[in-house]
Amino acid sequence: MNISRSLTLPAIGLAIAATAFIAGRWTAPSTADTPPDFSLGNLPPVPAIASPNERVDIVNKPDIDDVARDVEEVARLGYWQMTKQWEIVINALDAQDMPRLLSILAKYPWTNARTQLNHAFYSRWSEMEPARALAHAQRQPAGRHRDQAVQSALHGWAYTDADSMRQWVRSLPEGELKTKANQALAPHLSAQDPAAAFAQAVSDGATMDHQRMMGIYTAWASTDPLKALAEINRQTDGQVRQSGRMQIAANWANHDPAAAWEWTSAQPLSESSTLAQVILGAWAQQDPTTAASKVTQMPAGQLRANAINSVANTWAQQDGMAALSWLKSLPPGSSQAWLFGNIVNQIATKDPELALQVSQDLPAGQARTNAMSNAVRAMAQTDPDRALIALAEFPEGQQKTQAMQQLLGTLAQTDPEKALQFIDQIPAGPQGNQILAQTIGQLALKDPEAAIEYVQTMPEGTRQYQTLSQIASTLAQQDPELAGIFASALPRGQYFNQATQQIAWQYAQQDPVGAAQWLQTLPNGQARSQATNQVISNLATSNFDLALQLANGLPSGQSRNNAIGTLANQIAQTDLSRAIQWVDELPPGPSRQQAVQNVLNPWIQVDLAGAVDYVLNDLSANEQSQALQQISYQLAQSDPAAAMRLADSLPSGNSKTNFISNMVSSLANTSPRDAADYINTLSDEKSRLAASQNLVGQWANTDPVAAAQWLETQPQSNGTAHHYGNLAGNWANMDPDGATRWVTSLPNGSTRDQAAQSLINNLMQHDMNSAIGRLDLIENPQQRVQTQQRIAHRWLRNDPAAARQWIHSTDLPAQVKTQLLQSNPDG
Repeated sequence: MNISRSLTLPAIGLAIAATAFIAGRWTAPSTADTPPDFSLGNLPPVPAIASPNERVDIVNKPDIDDVARDVEEVARLGYWQMTKQWEIVINALDAQDMPRLLSILAKYPWTNARTQLNHAFYSRWSEMEPARALAHAQRQPAGRHRDQAVQSALHGWAYTDADSMRQWVRSLPEGELKTKANQALAPHLSAQDPAAAFAQAVSDGATMDHQRMMGIYTAWASTDPLKALAEINRQTDGQVRQSGRMQIAANWANHDPAAAWEWTSAQPLSESSTLAQVILGAWAQQDPTTAASKVTQMPAGQLRANAINSVANTWAQQDGMAALSWLKSLPPGSSQAWLFGNIVNQIATKDPELALQVSQDLPAGQARTNAMSNAVRAMAQTDPDRALIALAEFPEGQQKTQAMQQLLGTLAQTDPEKALQFIDQIPAGPQGNQILAQTIGQLALKDPEAAIEYVQTMPEGTRQYQTLSQIASTLAQQDPELAGIFASALPRGQYFNQATQQIAWQYAQQDPVGAAQWLQTLPNGQARSQATNQVISNLATSNFDLALQLANGLPSGQSRNNAIGTLANQIAQTDLSRAIQWVDELPPGPSRQQAVQNVLNPWIQVDLAGAVDYVLNDLSANEQSQALQQISYQLAQSDPAAAMRLADSLPSGNSKTNFISNMVSSLANTSPRDAADYINTLSDEKSRLAASQNLVGQWANTDPVAAAQWLETQPQSNGTAHHYGNLAGNWANMDPDGATRWVTSLPNGSTRDQAAQSLINNLMQHDMNSAIGRLDLIENPQQRVQTQQRIAHRWLRNDPAAARQWIHSTDLPAQVKTQLLQSNPDG
C-alpha cells in the first residue's frame, strides 16, 4: 500500500492516510466482550498425563536424520523452546551425533535457537565424552560464543561426574580455563561440602566471583553458619568479607532469625547495623511483629530507615492494617511519607474502600496525598465509577489534581474511552499533557480511528504534539508503520524526535531491513541520527554491511561517531576478533576513538591482559589516554600489583591522575589498607588528593574508624577538607552517633565545618530532628544559616506544619524567615 509520509498539521491528511491504512490492515478488537473471570471451580477438567513418569532415556531412539531436519528448521526460524519431546531427543543423542548437529547450527546467525541448542548439545556431549566436547568447543572462532561453548561443555561434565572433573581441574595450569571449570564445579561441590568449596574458591582467588560465592554461602548457612562466618573473617577482608557475612546472615535468618540476630547484636556497630537490616528483612517474612520490635534497637540513621521500610513493606503483604498501625506508632520522621502510600496500596489490592478510609485518617501532608491517590487508583481497576465519586470528595488543590492524574493514568490502561470523559478536568500543563497523551495512546491501540478523531479536535500546540508523539510511541510496539504515519504529522523538534526514536527501536526488532528503508524517509537531523543508532544496534550482527552503510550515511559529527561506536560494540559482543580488526582499519579521528572505547568494554571482560597490551602498544596517545580509564578499574580487581606498576610507568598528567584515582577506588573495595599504602607512595599532590577522596569514600562504608585514623595521618591542605566531609557523610549512613562523636573531636575550623555539613546533609534525608540537633557543630555563622535554610526547604516539602513551627523557633534573621515561609504559603 502506498502511504503518504508528508503529513502536516492540521491533521486532515493524517486522518485520510491513517484511516485508509487502518481499513486495509487493522481490525480493531471488540471491547464489548471481556474474558471470563476464571476461578478454580469453573476451570475445565485437567486431563491426566498420557505417559506418567516416562523416562527420558527412551528405548526407541529418534532417527538422527529426523533430528537433523528439526534442528535445521528451528535454526532457520531462529526460535526454540525446550519441551518434553526435545528433552527426550537431546538425552537420546549419542556422542557421534553432536558434530553433525553443531555444524548445522553453525550455518545460521546467532539467535535464540542457535544459542540454546548450542548449549544443550555441548552439555549433552560432555556428559558422554568431555574430552572431545571440550576440544570441539575450543576450536570455535574466538569470542563470546566460544566461551559459552566451553562453559556448556564444562557444566555438562560437572553435572555428570564432578569428582573426576575436580581431579582434572587440579592439574590444570592457572588461567581462564581453570577459572571457568571451577565455576562449573562450584554448585556441585557446594552442595556436598561448602567448607571445601569455600577453601577452593579462596585458593583460586575467586572470592570476587559473586555467583560462585553465592552458592557456597547459601549452602553453608543452612548447615553451619558460625563456622562459615569464622572462615570468612579469617580468609577474606574488605568488600568480600562484608558481602560474605551479609549473605550468610540473610540465609541464616531464613531458618533461624533469632540466632542470627543474637550473633549480629554482638558485632561491632559499624557492621551490625547493615547486618541487622538484612536479617530483619528475612525475619519479617516469618514474624513481622518480632522483626518490627527489633527495628527499634537500631540506632537512628539511614540504615534504620531502610529497615523500617523493609519490615513495613513485607508486613503489609500479610496484614496491611497491622503494618500501617505500626508505622503510625513510630516517632515522627522515622519513615518517609511515600511509605504510607505503599502500605495503603497493599491494602487497596484487597479492599480499596478500606484503603480510602484509612488514608483519610492520616494527618494532612504528603503521606495522606500518596495514600489517597493510591487508594483511588486501585479502586479504578475494579470500579472506576466509584473511584470518580471518591475523587469528587477530595478538596480542590494539588492533592486532587495528583489523585485525578493517578486515576486517569490507570483508566488510560483499562478503559481509555471512559478516561476521555474526564480528561478535561486535568489542568493544562506538563503533567496534564502527559496524562492526556497516555490516554489517547492507549485508545489508539484499541481504536486508532477514534484516536485520530480526538486529536483533530485539539487546538494546535504543545498538547496536540505531545499526544501525537505518545500515540506514535504506543503504536510502535504493535505496528511501527502506522506509528510512523502519526509521527510524520508532527512538526520537527522534541516530540518528533521522541516518537521516531521509539518507532526505530520497535521497528528494528521486528523488521530491521524495513526499518532501514523507513529511515530514508526521515529528514536529516537529530531525529534521523538517533533513530539510525537504534536500527544499527539490531542490524549489526545480522546485516553488518547495511548497518555500516547507515552509519556512513550520517553527516560527519557526533551522530556518526555514536553510530560507528554502536556498531563496534555490537560486533564485539559476538565476534571480538573481527571487531578489533575492523576498528584497526578505521581512519584516525573521533569515530575511531568512539569505536575503540566501545570495543574495549567487552574485550576487558574476557581478556584483560590482551586489552591492556593493545592499549599500550597499538593506540595513539589520545586514544590511549581515554582507554586507560576504562581498564584501570578491572586491572586493579584482577592484578593490583600490575595496575600499580602500570600507573607508576605512565607520564605525569591528567591521564595518570585519573588512572590512579580509578585504580584506588577499585582496590579500596577489597583491600583499603593496600590502597592507603599505595597512596602514601605518591609524590604528586593532585593524584594523591583525587585518590584519597575515592579511598575515604569506599573505606567509610566498611571501617570508618580506620579511615578516620588514616586520614588524620595525611598532609593537610585545602583539598583534604572534602575528604573529611566525604567520610562524615558516608559514616552517618551506618552509625550517625559514631560519626557525630568523630566530627565533635575535630579541631574547630573549615575542615570540621565541612565534615559537620556532610553529616547534617545525610541526616536531613531521614531524620530532621537529628539533623537540627547537630547544627551547633558548624562554627561558621554563614554556613550554619545556609544549612538551616536547606533543612527548612526540604522539611517544608515533606511536613509543612512541623517545618513552619521550627522556622519560627530558630535564630534565623527575620527576612530569611519571611522568605522561607512565603516559599510555601499553603503549607
